[in-house]
Amino acid sequence: MHQLLIVLLTLAVSLPSTGRSGNVSQSPSQLEVEISGAHTAKPGKRAITDGDGIHFGKCMKLLVKNRAQRQATFSMKQGDVLFPLAPEDSVQQMLVTANVQVSLGPNEPRTILFYAMCAQMPLLAPNADVKYNVGQHSDSSLSRLAAVINRKGSQDQTGQYAVWMVSDRASVDDLLSHGATGESLSGALELLDEAATPISFDQRAHISLLSFLTMTCGLNLELAQYAIRIAFVLIIYAIIFKWIPAFFGLIFKRRRVS
Repeated sequence: MHQLLIVLLTLAVSLPSTGRSGNVSQSPSQLEVEISGAHTAKPGKRAITDGDGIHFGKCMKLLVKNRAQRQATFSMKQGDVLFPLAPEDSVQQMLVTANVQVSLGPNEPRTILFYAMCAQMPLLAPNADVKYNVGQHSDSSLSRLAAVINRKGSQDQTGQYAVWMVSDRASVDDLLSHGATGESLSGALELLDEAATPISFDQRAHISLLSFLTMTCGLNLELAQYAIRIAFVLIIYAIIFKWIPAFFGLIFKRRRVS
């Protein structure tokens, strides 16, 4: 009886684990996995990104090798967060924006590029020298946004700006400094709305006005920003010197009448 129990326990321990995000379908020791940025700026080395950029698009590289004599699968889910191993304080975390699944035969190596977006705006973009680990799944707002980006095919600057507006609460001016336009910001706002991700009223108003002035009125970006600042100053002036005095004047007038 004791020998039977020992055999059953041994079999239970040796059973393969089920696949999940960032894991393998067999024993974790079965695969060699290395994740890094896809871009390299070294002399004589060409960039191996898909041409979209180093912040977004297929900007991450996965090297995986099956060391066992049986099939294995490695997977990551859209919404997973990748954490840089070193230096952690200078390179951005990355948000996976499309599901990744790699099936490998016995002793088979594979190298693929996959979709991700930067999720820490002030830090550096990833490169081939920076290695990453798969961390926990992102919070619900980023996870929903990653799903919308993948479904809409917005693996571009528009999607990146939407991610930064959530991950870093980036202002419109922050995004403009990274090359945003009225059109791309309007597209980012649509992605956020579809993902049911709220943003502040002033951000929404700024983007809507900027998009109107550049896309409908045909103003260039610099002139549109200048017009918005003038309008803001005029509104503040009207509030301080017109509306507030008129309001208190009306109150005093009613008191005298009464």
